[in-house]
Amino acid sequence: MAQEVVLWLNGTRVSVSGAWAAASLACWLRDDRRLTGTKVACGTGDCGSCTVLVAPPHVSPPRWHAVNACLQFVHQLHGCEVRTVEGLGHEHALSPVQQALVDGHGTQCGMCTPGFVVQMTDALQTPPRGAANGAGWWAQALRGNVCRCTGYTAIFDAGIAAANGEGGPMASCVPSFTAPWLSERQALAATALDLTHGSATERHRRRTRTLRPATLTQALAAAAAVPECIIAAGTTDLAVDGPAAHDADAVWLDISGLHELTSVTVERTSGAPVLSIGALATWRQLQPIADTYCAPLATLLPRMGGPQIHAAATVGGNVMTASPIGDLLPLFLVMNATLEFSHRDGVRRVPVSEAITGYRQVDRRAGELLTRIDVPLPAAHEQLVLEKVSRRRDMDIATVSLAARWHRDADGALRGVALAAGGVGPRVLRLATAESVLSGSQGTAADWEHAALAAADSVAPRDDVRGSAGYRRRVLTRLITSLSARAPIGATHA
Repeated sequence: MAQEVVLWLNGTRVSVSGAWAAASLACWLRDDRRLTGTKVACGTGDCGSCTVLVAPPHVSPPRWHAVNACLQFVHQLHGCEVRTVEGLGHEHALSPVQQALVDGHGTQCGMCTPGFVVQMTDALQTPPRGAANGAGWWAQALRGNVCRCTGYTAIFDAGIAAANGEGGPMASCVPSFTAPWLSERQALAATALDLTHGSATERHRRRTRTLRPATLTQALAAAAAVPECIIAAGTTDLAVDGPAAHDADAVWLDISGLHELTSVTVERTSGAPVLSIGALATWRQLQPIADTYCAPLATLLPRMGGPQIHAAATVGGNVMTASPIGDLLPLFLVMNATLEFSHRDGVRRVPVSEAITGYRQVDRRAGELLTRIDVPLPAAHEQLVLEKVSRRRDMDIATVSLAARWHRDADGALRGVALAAGGVGPRVLRLATAESVLSGSQGTAADWEHAALAAADSVAPRDDVRGSAGYRRRVLTRLITSLSARAPIGATHA
């Protein structure tokens, strides 16, 4: 195992060891490398001011991914090529994106500008053409970036200009990959790390040791040897807590380099198709599969954070945090998803309904790692609805979320009714009382209203900054009663 992190930073090979290997990427860039173009504002992945480009070593052909530097740790970048805003232009010339923002007066205070430049550069890897190259497209591409003073119109216009090549040749909008990195990246991706961080200031110290295996076999051996370790994958949730929330002497097991756990496939059997998701598959990888096989999920995904979050957040992480507002958990509950836990001595499969046992509690046994999630997809005769109510439409966690699944039999009665809600208790809940009201009924508006009232009586939401308990109950009631319009009487299936 290697004892230092190796990455390429703005075209230069860099080795990192000691306390800096455990620092956030944003802190390391600013405080050690003095690359202060990467700004830190929110520190939670909401504003996008710290956005940088990362090219993972295992992706072929190589591709840049914009990520929030405040939510990434340096050890996660082993074998990667990283570009900050300083690495996009040249010594005597701005990049086409930078020039377009200057020409279009797309900057004011400048705090958000580097993040916009980097995210726009990422978006221009697959630029919109013709009529698609408009403000609507750019609003979606830049939904992970916040501007507080300039206003977005000038920024979107700059994106349109850059896509049209008005700031220079299109090829120059996106930085090329460093030749030495291209030749060494696979060897680095296959190298495991055992990092000892030593003493450092509390600002940078996260733990005394980090293990970063290169294969699942190595990861399972480490998990068995150090069962109390903290598992780190995409860290979009883990990094938000900051160093004070974690034991400074804990051993971290960084599994972010396990490419074998990133597959997303649809497996067809004699029954309904099953979506098989590797635990380290990102939301970005899930989107094209959802576009083809599950329209309700495809509609929900863009609301689950900006592109920077989508590039880093993992499906397995959304499960293992067991948050009561986990975006994917209501879907997994109503579709009866199954979790696969692997141990060096074997594999255990558990229904998600049994695996999540309480507030941020998962039945993961010592030495186990979540390796796969199998989600049956709705059959052709089934209806699936996914709803999310949040204070902001995009880039916000849910106040209340709902997943609903049902179908009608030949007589028009509701069958296979499954309802699950988030934000109404200590964990995402199946609404059993509401299901029993609806199952076998004709699904009239009165039936749905009766079920909604039963659901509201069965939950125990709390008061917090996103809404009072009473508000959450009212939202849940409205979401369920609104389903009557999605289940018209007479729409029967054999």
